[in-house]
Amino acid sequence: MDDLGLILFGGIGLLIVGIIAATMWSQRKRTEAWQRVADELGIPFVGDQSGVLSTYPSLKVFNRGSGRKFYNAVQGDAGDTRITIGDYRFTTGSGKHRKTHAYTMCVLESRSLGTPHCYLRPENTFFDAIGALLGGQDIDFADDPAFSGAYVLQADTEAAARQLFDAHLRAWFTERRSERFHFETRSNVLVFHYGKQRKPEDARQLMQQALEVMGLLAASQARTTEDYASSRPQES
Repeated sequence: MDDLGLILFGGIGLLIVGIIAATMWSQRKRTEAWQRVADELGIPFVGDQSGVLSTYPSLKVFNRGSGRKFYNAVQGDAGDTRITIGDYRFTTGSGKHRKTHAYTMCVLESRSLGTPHCYLRPENTFFDAIGALLGGQDIDFADDPAFSGAYVLQADTEAAARQLFDAHLRAWFTERRSERFHFETRSNVLVFHYGKQRKPEDARQLMQQALEVMGLLAASQARTTEDYASSRPQES
């Protein structure tokens, strides 16, 4: 190998080392930022919480790709609700098509919830139109074109999803469609994220928004129960 080759080889090696060092530094700084957020919220910083993935294997969001990890987690309880906020990542593809996806995510587990499975994400007009032609599910509301045009709603049982997504819940998401929320719920768990990684300092807002949605879900379920009770024949 001539001198030019050695210089080039050495330069590439230094570049790789520099990239690795910068990545490690960035990850350490992000972890430190999450620890500060935990202190501000008064919630313990618990680090890796990948166990939550195996607790809810039926959720779509926890079944994509490989190398799934929930880390930099902050976790605490508020009444009967367990709150877990942190970073989530997974990998799709391989080789030159390999891609790592990273989200800032809030997971709520509550004994007061008992929802059917529903999955909500922002609508991509072009690709979702193709998906619809191929049989992809998107539950639309004829009386709410703003919501239906902004989001794709999928569910195991369409009738249950329509009942759960009442006008109040749909309005909440429609008013905030620019934030491009992703949301999934099943039974007693709710998962909420923006489809990307956000600053740890945004954790308080994410938690508050997730709790608002949980409150709307609980209210929707309560109204459904009341409607069912009022529709039953009264015993004489």
